[in-house]
Amino acid sequence: MINYSVSGSLGIIVVKLVVIKPENQAINLAKYLIYQAKQEITEPKIQQYLIDLIETIIVYKLPQKTRKEIEAMLGLSELKKTKVYQEAFAEGKDEGEVEANLKSVSNMIRLGLTLETIAEYLDLPLQEVQRLAKLTENRD
Repeated sequence: MINYSVSGSLGIIVVKLVVIKPENQAINLAKYLIYQAKQEITEPKIQQYLIDLIETIIVYKLPQKTRKEIEAMLGLSELKKTKVYQEAFAEGKDEGEVEANLKSVSNMIRLGLTLETIAEYLDLPLQEVQRLAKLTENRD
């Protein structure tokens, strides 16, 4: 990998990626950031979030390119096939679903719906709705 004389943390370099103008420089900096993320970040979920952020920045910088083209440019298509990436992605998706259900249960309780009605409406087991209801009590 090319050694860029970029000083600062990954966060600062990500900010530089946002403001950099020439397309080829942005792509090269994004590749460098992805490489650094793989080297420095051991937590798969955090690594995935950072790589997704880098990809999103490049998507906005290159609106004429498809997501698949950008994945190929950045070498992400192979990364996204790895077990670690897939597990981190699935974990993030599961957390998002739980958070959405938690918010829905909280809103439905405020509307005065019974836990049984909520379970039926959300197609969740009653025990899960009861668990989420307890979590909403602790949040409020």
